[in-house]
Amino acid sequence: MIPLVPYERVCLRSEAPADEILRRLARRVEPTKWLRNPLSHAHLPYEGRIDRNQFKISRIIHHRNSFLPTIIGSVRVDGTGAVIDATLRPHFNVIVFMALWCGFLAVATAEIIARQLSNGVFQASGLIPPGMVLFGYFMMRWSFFAESKKAKRFLEDLALSPSF
Repeated sequence: MIPLVPYERVCLRSEAPADEILRRLARRVEPTKWLRNPLSHAHLPYEGRIDRNQFKISRIIHHRNSFLPTIIGSVRVDGTGAVIDATLRPHFNVIVFMALWCGFLAVATAEIIARQLSNGVFQASGLIPPGMVLFGYFMMRWSFFAESKKAKRFLEDLALSPSF
């Protein structure tokens, strides 16, 4: 079953202790800045917050991608190593916007279909709202999963690479 909102769960085991994983993470994450110079590349690869053993981060990019994954996770002790549990999902505001947009288009589609059924005449223009929903949905999935591959690679390197 394909979920309506794209997300991924990641669970990675590391031989490194949890405090070392958190130190590696802290070396790659800077606090969130509301205004960032788009021409400057003098920053760490991720921004967000790390609070004890939990984190909420996203990749710093120099282009627009509203569907950039937010990585919400934790690092816990597991024997002599650690486990990184994370969920990758779009920003909450993007989820709300897409739900409202698709809901509006679904109502418009129902209205157009009802009108066409009552008139007994099919018009191709009735396919525009559902086409917009499908376009938005697949754009969201493609944009999200293109970036989630990079985020998962980052987490794997964090867990497995001793020189990270």
